[in-house]
Amino acid sequence: MNNRRLTVCCLALLLVLLNAVVVLLHYSKRSQIDPSLLADRIQLGHTRAQAVSAVGLSPGDYRTNSSVMYLYGYSPCELLAAHPTWQEVSWQFDRGVIILYVNEMDVVVTKLSGGSFAIRRAPWEHVRDIMLLTDPFR
Repeated sequence: MNNRRLTVCCLALLLVLLNAVVVLLHYSKRSQIDPSLLADRIQLGHTRAQAVSAVGLSPGDYRTNSSVMYLYGYSPCELLAAHPTWQEVSWQFDRGVIILYVNEMDVVVTKLSGGSFAIRRAPWEHVRDIMLLTDPFR
């Protein structure tokens, strides 16, 4: 009975370690996305669906942690104030951001993309944030 229990424990530990490796590889792959290359695929005049198809990901936040900070060289509030019917569509990555504005006919009328400076953090800090061991709003 002890050998059976030891075997089950070893298999469980192996599954946990394998899962951790898969999660870390998944997050490291996401951080390698270059938003400038994705932004080049989008043309003004594309529909929202064509833009999403060109990027290959639905709009959203693809940063590996919440401590990555972005610097922008524009004020989106002024742009949207001048065109109240436009909607913002954005993708956020560790290496930058893509922001599109679509008009009421769902056509891309403005495309903005930019780089970022990321806070370089040790790998164990990423793991700690993934496991939610600290306050993400520190």
